[in-house]
Formats: sequence, C-alpha cells, structure tokens
Amino acid sequence: MGLIGQPPRRAGEKSAMPKRTVVGAGLSGMVAAIDLARQGDEVLVLEREKAIGGSPAYHPSLHATPIDIKYTSDFIGIDVSPCFKLLVETQLWIRDRRLYPNLNHYGVERGDRDTAIDTYLYKMCLDHGVEFEFDHPVKRLKDIPPGSIVATGTMCTVDDFTVHKRIEGFGYAFLMETKLGPANWQFADMYSPDYFYAVAMNGILYGLVFGRRTRIAEEALEVIGRQ
Repeated sequence: MGLIGQPPRRAGEKSAMPKRTVVGAGLSGMVAAIDLARQGDEVLVLEREKAIGGSPAYHPSLHATPIDIKYTSDFIGIDVSPCFKLLVETQLWIRDRRLYPNLNHYGVERGDRDTAIDTYLYKMCLDHGVEFEFDHPVKRLKDIPPGSIVATGTMCTVDDFTVHKRIEGFGYAFLMETKLGPANWQFADMYSPDYFYAVAMNGILYGLVFGRRTRIAEEALEVIGRQ
C-alpha cells in the first residue's frame, strides 16, 4: 500500500483536499478508507471488480492464521474480532506424520457473503460515509489525484508499477457446503513445494493446494481427496 505524491498528515492537521482517493476495496484499502474518514476526510474508493469481495475467481475463500486478534484490532483501530473464529480442531501433517503445534489458529472468510470480513469492513465504510465506485480499474497513476492511496495488493493492474521479480504460482481450490468446523487441516506432502490446506467454518469447506514455480499434478487431487 502506498501514498502517491503527498506526505502523511500530522494528527489534528486539517486536510488540504476535499476528497481522498483509495485504489482497491480490499482489506488494506478499506481500513485506510475508514481511518481517513475518521480524520474528517471525504473518501472515495475505486474498485476494479463489480462489487465488494474481491475477484470471484478466488473468493469466497477461507483462511487460517495464528493471529493475535486484540493486537491487530488495536493496531488498525478496528475491532475485527467478529470476523475471526477459533478453529477448535487444527491438524498439521507432514506426509503421514501428524504434528501437534501449540498454536491457536483462527479462521476468517474472504468474499462477498455476509459472514466475510470484506462485507464487515464495507458496512463500516458506509457507516463512516465512504463512497465506492465499482467496475473502475485504475491503469495509470496520473489518472488519480495526488495524495491517493494505492492498495491493490498482489492483484495490482496499475501499468506504472514496475514488477522487478515475478514468481508464478499454480494450484487448485475447492468450495463446498458443510456442517463441519470451525476446523483446519494442513498438509505438507510431495505433491507440492508449498502445502495444501482446508478450513471449515460458516457453513462452507474451502481447500487450496498451490506451488510456487511448480505445477500441481492432476493425480495429486486423488491423494488430497483422501487426506
């Protein structure tokens, strides 16, 4: 996330601009928008997708993390505890050996459903008077005013940004309804240089296997299905 063309404002200093622009309605973009609105700015968020929730090619999705929810909430100034659920069962496997890590993993949902953190932050943005323009991709930095915040993450399509190093990733994902959870399964196995994980919560089961620089063989899906 970057601030274009203007230094940050000191606490208590009035904005010299009637409106601040944020590029990207992801988590970082909406947190920035809420923070600016709380400082008294008018905020406009430009989003390339047609609605909230990120790319339909990747979401809805579930993720697991050993996050410190209170620390995170205090750091960003937003209580995100309603979005995270303690995963009461967490299984970590290296091939056929199960490990027992002393970690509290939490699950969080991304996407446009009511149970997603994206929807939670979007509603908070609206409560703070933040405006949104969807289906509005930004291709050049000169198309947005000075002082704009660019928060496009890994899905950045701004042509002015130079990518010095790109790592290709390959993988498969699945999504289905379930009564399981909240639970998390993680597997490190020979089919991927990274890992396969699955999370169950909010009535859905989501799984993803991926590999950086390496294609996942289709035959691996049978192994993953058994796991």
